[in-house]
Amino acid sequence: MESMTASIPDMKIQSTSLKYVDLLAERRENSDLRWALREWESKGDYKYGVKMKREEIFNRVLHSDRVKHAIDQIVAAGEEREILEAEVSLILEQMGHAQELSAIRKFAFVLPKIMKKIYGKVIINQEGIEKLRNVMVETPVILLPTHRSYADFLLVSYIAFHFNLPLPVIAAGMDFMKMVVVGELLRESGAFYIRRSFMDNTLYWAVFQEYVQTLVECTGSPLEFFLEGTRSRSGKSLPPKLGLLGCIMESWLRGRLPDLAIVPISISYDRTLEENLYAYELLGVPKPPESTS
Repeated sequence: MESMTASIPDMKIQSTSLKYVDLLAERRENSDLRWALREWESKGDYKYGVKMKREEIFNRVLHSDRVKHAIDQIVAAGEEREILEAEVSLILEQMGHAQELSAIRKFAFVLPKIMKKIYGKVIINQEGIEKLRNVMVETPVILLPTHRSYADFLLVSYIAFHFNLPLPVIAAGMDFMKMVVVGELLRESGAFYIRRSFMDNTLYWAVFQEYVQTLVECTGSPLEFFLEGTRSRSGKSLPPKLGLLGCIMESWLRGRLPDLAIVPISISYDRTLEENLYAYELLGVPKPPESTS
């Protein structure tokens, strides 16, 4: 009886092997280091996208009509232009991503070792991956994963690296930027940092809008963010936060994008890494700040 019970999951995976794969199966048999350092090339880049350096993106944002208009408005209220331009540069330095393949390789080496210890399988719909690749070539893509765990954005980037998909640029909260070592490593992996609340800050809002729209309109990099805004503690989807999505949709509504693909991604866990923390929160214990521990 025991052997029959143990074999059932494997039979299910095999019966749908044309569509689903276990990402950890190969990692349990082969070298993680060799895999992370393998020759890697993105297959599925947006055909009209332009590779832009960090400084080129910053310069485009700084000299955009939107940011200039915001500065002019504040100057009219009595502020000095030089101070405001310096503030824009500071905002961009804090916000901007600095994606490097070397940082992705570090995660590609470490993550399988962690996942092999805590997960039995990581099952992916491979047919969906290939459909996504075809879409990425033709139009800018917005990735909207469900948010149940901090592992979500790591998994999406890991899957992109595994299947040689274009690596996403990811919207992240400022809390992560403050984490020692991890903050910069996440930035180099594609994270850009935004404040939790800034609607009343005219200058920050203008810089944020222009930065995000430059990423979508010009670079062609997939943009990933969590529509729910925070992790769901119950497993059910939370009401959407529409600020970032609205900012992106403006580019399409104004005709600056020929098309836009919004791709929802469902990530399901048998058990999340944070389940004990969630239980404490339900008991009234305050949420601890993000840290490397």
